[in-house]
Amino acid sequence: MLQSEKTNTRPSRQPLAGKPHSLPSSQLGHVPFFFCFLVAASLLLFASKSSPLYSFNDWVDANVLFTIGKGMVHGKVPYRDLFDLKGPLTYLIFGIGSLIAKRTFYGVYVLEVVAVSFFLYYAGKTITLFGSRTLALLMVPVLAAIAVNTAAFSNGASAEEFCLPLVAFSLYSMMRMQMGNDSSTLDNARPVLNGICAGCAFCIKYSLMGFWLAWVLILLDVHNAPGRRVMGMRGLAMFVAGLLLAMLPWVVYFAVHGALGDLYQMYFWLNLNGYAVPLGIGQRLAFVGSLLVSNLGANPVLAIFLVIGLLGSPFILPRGRGFLQRFAVFMAFLLLGMSVYGGGREYGYYFLIFAPLATVGFCVLVRTVSSRPRIALKPPAAWAGAALVLLTGLAYSATLNPNRLAPQVARRDLVQYKFAAIINRSQDRTLLTYGVLDVGVYTAAGIVPNTRYFFLPNLVHKVFPELMLEQDRYIREGVVNFVVARVLPDREDVPFAAADPAGRYTLVATGRQVFMGIDFKYLLYQRRDSP
Repeated sequence: MLQSEKTNTRPSRQPLAGKPHSLPSSQLGHVPFFFCFLVAASLLLFASKSSPLYSFNDWVDANVLFTIGKGMVHGKVPYRDLFDLKGPLTYLIFGIGSLIAKRTFYGVYVLEVVAVSFFLYYAGKTITLFGSRTLALLMVPVLAAIAVNTAAFSNGASAEEFCLPLVAFSLYSMMRMQMGNDSSTLDNARPVLNGICAGCAFCIKYSLMGFWLAWVLILLDVHNAPGRRVMGMRGLAMFVAGLLLAMLPWVVYFAVHGALGDLYQMYFWLNLNGYAVPLGIGQRLAFVGSLLVSNLGANPVLAIFLVIGLLGSPFILPRGRGFLQRFAVFMAFLLLGMSVYGGGREYGYYFLIFAPLATVGFCVLVRTVSSRPRIALKPPAAWAGAALVLLTGLAYSATLNPNRLAPQVARRDLVQYKFAAIINRSQDRTLLTYGVLDVGVYTAAGIVPNTRYFFLPNLVHKVFPELMLEQDRYIREGVVNFVVARVLPDREDVPFAAADPAGRYTLVATGRQVFMGIDFKYLLYQRRDSP
């Protein structure tokens, strides 16, 4: 038998797949949070461009979120004062990061560490449902290294990254319900907490809600027996209560600021009508299926553990579990895929939200190892092994992570900080990023935009022409003192010439810089009558 770590009063688990359970309750435990924090902080130091090892996180999406978050904590109201399509909780997270560090992403890095730490902590708890803590200690740094070095992690600081702990907690709860380890599943706050997780995810990016649909179906199926259906409905009511509880503060916030209409128009109507691609049902299903397959191919190591989990999860549950529970992980994978890709758009970083489901692959492996009585792993050996695995992950991250392989530019040589130095010398620091997404000058200069449409998102013009029309008006009326544009190197004309026939703005600085493997020319214009 595996070496016992500490006494635990949890009840023994039921036999699995017709075989006696090989692990006594005294083996159960969880991976210490401080270890998860150490793993997250060290690996993200190399994997996330928000960390102090990088001069700047130049990812346009992260800069949009940072700019709005910074504006939010300075009194601006998202959607009403600053336009975008993400959920309001996303802006609050980045706003907190901006309070830690106003002109860098170091504060966001701290919040990334916290988010990934909780993701790993609950992943570790899920693994210990099927094996010992000593084995989970080995698995957690492996899972972490895979998640942060996979292609879907991208530059770091995505909305999906901050949802990882939410999915991980609910996955742990779902597996625990099915394992029968929680005799008082509905006599405590667990359904409420899972509802809160779902509500928080909804307020970050509601296209991730497919996972919690699967969670609710499993909740009802676990209690689908005579005398237990009332408990299932009660659990569902508690889940919905938690969901609404997480949303209520935002309803109050936008109502107080008279911006409920803006919330609806931007976060719901525009996402569904201006961002989503119209497809028939058959086309949509084919699109989702093809993207799930292609993203598995684009993230091969993560895909290995996802596939192991999808194929192996039906065989690690106790006897008596029905079809729906045995294929719960597969159902969660498909429903999450439908909600993520069902809108008809795809970016590589979308797939990161599937990383928590890879935890089940580790559960399958741990169960297989735990069923072999000759394999013993004492705690000192487990800690030594975990340290070795972490060091290996660090070596990989430091040398082969895609962000480390990209050319590194000193901060003083970055276009963003060169332009920021020019802007900050002026009495009027108002700025507009014209015709493109937020390239990071707002962040580098520490500026809160004075215009609603401070960048140009990826929206169909005919659906919402106000975006470009308003940007042109800002130029025509001289609403801002500085204008930033980004073009391909061979373009020589003024990007906003049609909106500035009088030549109100003059070019004051240029720079060349590579973004996502493409060489761009950056242009900084200033109003001629600037004080």
